[in-house]
Amino acid sequence: MNIVISKKHNSTNENTVIALYLYSASIVDVLRSVLFIAGIQSDYNDLIRNVVYIGVFILYFKYMVSNYKKITIITGLFILLLVFSIIINRDIAGFSTTLILLFFSRFIVAIIMFSSIHDFDLFSDQCHSWSWIAILYYFVYTVFSRVYITNYSYNMAFSYNMLLPAVLSLYYLIIRQKRRIYSIAIFFFSFIGILQFGSRGAIACIIASLLFMITYLFIDKKNGIIFISLIAIFALIVSLFSNEILNFLVQTFPNSRNLSMLRSNSFYELSNRDNYWKIALDSFTSSPFSFRGIAGDCECICDYLRINYSLSYYSHNFFIESLVSYGVLIGGGCIIAFGNRVIKVIYNCFKYKNANSLVFVFLIPYITFMMISGSIWQSYQHWIVFGILINRSVLGYKKMNAGNKEVVLS
Repeated sequence: MNIVISKKHNSTNENTVIALYLYSASIVDVLRSVLFIAGIQSDYNDLIRNVVYIGVFILYFKYMVSNYKKITIITGLFILLLVFSIIINRDIAGFSTTLILLFFSRFIVAIIMFSSIHDFDLFSDQCHSWSWIAILYYFVYTVFSRVYITNYSYNMAFSYNMLLPAVLSLYYLIIRQKRRIYSIAIFFFSFIGILQFGSRGAIACIIASLLFMITYLFIDKKNGIIFISLIAIFALIVSLFSNEILNFLVQTFPNSRNLSMLRSNSFYELSNRDNYWKIALDSFTSSPFSFRGIAGDCECICDYLRINYSLSYYSHNFFIESLVSYGVLIGGGCIIAFGNRVIKVIYNCFKYKNANSLVFVFLIPYITFMMISGSIWQSYQHWIVFGILINRSVLGYKKMNAGNKEVVLS
């Protein structure tokens, strides 16, 4: 076991910029809704979106300069992978510009930011202080949807934008036990927004995080019994009055897709994901050693459906995407390394009871997302997880404080 003495922490400004990155999609949506209501043409909406993303990138650029080695290595690997992928599948060339823009504007920023955070608890404090954006987002989107959209029952992007404030507020209520009134308000509007407009995937991410928090409390016998008892009582009440609660919610939010699916007993259906999984896995088993390159699962699914090649048709599962795109040797090796690192991070978090916001707020929700939605080449959440795993490999785990010095174990 290596012991390293370190005094290094991210500055408040750096943490603020990273928090703004996480909330940038919500900020863009708020601005776009306001501009639309004001009668400004939709062309300007795309301009505003790009300005916000580029602005956050510029703000963080001075912090990225110190990580030039990581940037060089990650960028080099991406370019090599893209070149090999284009050689193998010429259709990828048509999407190379999009992939490059996404990589430099979103993906590399996410992985560098999260691989460089030294204190996730301090960073979570900064993120939580910005969670009021969720309330603003909810009210703006609600007004916008009711007035300007005929069918406003579903918006997957909205629900995943609300995911961070939802799990953050739960974490502060259950684990940190701080700013309870503020946290309750944030969770209420975030979860109601997800329930009203959002996808089941975001709800699954929240439940996964909650289950890990309960497990953590169970281990912490001193305070855990009280909170687990309260959660159990709440769950019992909900189960006893589930029909009444569901009827009330349906009457309150009649256009909610989630509530309609709950009422029709179709809430647990996979929305065609199982077909995509089967198509991709059949392709993999027929040629397990094939290296198809970037978005190889998209190629398989589009070929099977006999449609033009598109990055929009993907497997919705990180493991399947890795196996189909890179074969059993490279893809399987990446999965084993990924799983091994995740288990170590969670184990050390529970063992040392430290930096647990890293697990509950970011790692568990976003890994859940990786298993049921998104793609490496579509979603920045994947790159946040990769950044966290690199972070813990380099920085280790804090065990105790020794004066102004931080004792780190890896």
